[in-house]
Amino acid sequence: MRDDFDRVFSAREGNETGVDVLIHPSAIQTAPELEADCGAETYVQDVLTVPASLAGVPGLSVPMGVEGWPVGVSVVGQWGCEEMVLRIGHIVEGLR
Repeated sequence: MRDDFDRVFSAREGNETGVDVLIHPSAIQTAPELEADCGAETYVQDVLTVPASLAGVPGLSVPMGVEGWPVGVSVVGQWGCEEMVLRIGHIVEGLR
């Protein structure tokens, strides 16, 4: 998995096709209401956050409301680029 992230983040080595950060939804759907009957699908909501953790790359989730819905957006960067991830997370959070 780490190799996959390294290929995507190859921009650090001057590869023009690489990227600096990945931005994606933090969950596969919006959070259920508090009174909702939560099944197994509720417990897999954070599946999109797992790859970055397994690869050991920095990532964070910031709130970004979309048409009134509370949606989390993940910002993931290459190992050693924590400051850039934090700066971009701050920018994304300010867009709501």
